[in-house]
Amino acid sequence: MARVAILTGFAPTLPLFRAPLVGMLRAAGHEVVVAAPAIEPWVRERMQEAGAEVVELDYARRGMNPLAERGVRREFDRFMRDERPTHVLAGTIKAVCHGMPAAAAAGVAVRVAMITGVGSVFVRRGLRWWIARTAASALYRRALAQATHVIFHNPDDRDDFARWGLLAPGVPVTVTAGSGVDLAHHAVQTPNPDGGILFASRFMTDKGFEEFLQAAELVHREQPSIPIRIAGFGDGKEGEAFERRVADGARRGVWESVGRRHDIRPDLAWCRVFVLPSWREGTPHSVLEAMAAGRAVVTNNVPGCRQCVEDGVTGLLVERGNVTALAHAMQSLMQDHARTVAMGRAGRARAEQVFDARTVAQETLAAMGLG
Repeated sequence: MARVAILTGFAPTLPLFRAPLVGMLRAAGHEVVVAAPAIEPWVRERMQEAGAEVVELDYARRGMNPLAERGVRREFDRFMRDERPTHVLAGTIKAVCHGMPAAAAAGVAVRVAMITGVGSVFVRRGLRWWIARTAASALYRRALAQATHVIFHNPDDRDDFARWGLLAPGVPVTVTAGSGVDLAHHAVQTPNPDGGILFASRFMTDKGFEEFLQAAELVHREQPSIPIRIAGFGDGKEGEAFERRVADGARRGVWESVGRRHDIRPDLAWCRVFVLPSWREGTPHSVLEAMAAGRAVVTNNVPGCRQCVEDGVTGLLVERGNVTALAHAMQSLMQDHARTVAMGRAGRARAEQVFDARTVAQETLAAMGLG
């Protein structure tokens, strides 16, 4: 029997992304402990229902202050001493960069790093981000050299990490279809001819939220009868400004704001077109959920997103930053119900063929030597 620790820097991803994996591990008789900072009650409850022990870690998931980072490493060292895992699976930057060295120092035999996306530090530009990127690269280089296996969620991320010199020679690498999507939980939804456009994600620049807001304004100006719904919440300081703009647009009747959702299925049932103009992703889980629900998707032609959507078949791909093209894609699909139904049907089929969470979980178990 193994004792498997699953580490992440963003607790809400645990029930959304890791529940199928936890279920397989528990069914095989293994112990599972999940750990993250700032664990909300709903996350704790769902993971305990899945059969996992839940440990809250004390660190801030944002920022790369060197003094603070030493404290983060100590927190992971403490976790390894207290929990004594035999296997560690770490995803998100701090869990990887501190969890891998801490696991190695504690003598954990199996240490799997999961690169769920390159993150803001490798996407944004400017002096501040260059400094952070330099620091993150050094941490990644050291951490991944101490991994026994590295999992990527798309081939572009794998190739870029290799090109940036972040991968150690000889460490096995696997590319999975993201975390997959639970096809039973996200059942196909009946097409809704009265539905509209849905954005459901954190309000972040990297998620293309600025472009979405501008495109939504254009769509509303040209065709105010098209309903637009925004589900999500502001993340970080910039998120507060976005939340004010969302509230203002809701007051003006441009869109409906429904706030943060722990269960997005009713909104997916409502919508006809799902939109995520993200700058870059590992594999966007929200897009996989929309495909599983049988909804047409508009997203960007960027790493992670373009691996999900077949342009013109399951949705439309637009170039990053092109607000006019984004608005046109949204509006054109909303004007053709038969096309969105066909795209949704094709999207569900693609989710079943490529993005089944059970298949991804099996590949992850194999990387951990538990398959």
